[in-house]
Amino acid sequence: MRFLFFIIPVIFISASCSNNVENAVDYNEVIVLSYEKVADMEDNLMFHILMSDSIKFDSSYTEFLNQIESSKEEIESLGSFNTYSEFQEAALSMLDMYKDKAAQRLVELMNFMKGGSTEDVMDSTAYDVYFEDKMFELDSIIEDAFKRFENEQKKFAAKFGFSLM
Repeated sequence: MRFLFFIIPVIFISASCSNNVENAVDYNEVIVLSYEKVADMEDNLMFHILMSDSIKFDSSYTEFLNQIESSKEEIESLGSFNTYSEFQEAALSMLDMYKDKAAQRLVELMNFMKGGSTEDVMDSTAYDVYFEDKMFELDSIIEDAFKRFENEQKKFAAKFGFSLM
């Protein structure tokens, strides 16, 4: 009889831990998928910028901004996970960076490609250098925010007992 009093709590605790890991994996997945939607919209916008498809600039940019807001709302609605909020905060911080800094660089690139600063005004070397500088700024901004997000994701996975692939 004493044995049953020991086994039942152990089974309950084991089931709770397993459930907690599954919930943590699901939480991680929601955040990652929300971020991937923003990255997809950014890729779509960059495609139009690189192809000089100025007809699609404004609609792609609007879709990008709308996805940022939608993803932020989705992540905010999750709340913290078992009082652990650092991963959620890193994801929201990354989305804020997209909205504030990356969006500004994308507007600069769109305006540059729309006109005024074309090869008619600049020689091709200056044109290429300007474009590459803006792309480098954009990549640097995104990389810094993504590193923080990735570090917090690793800590989250370690804390709640699952591995990232």
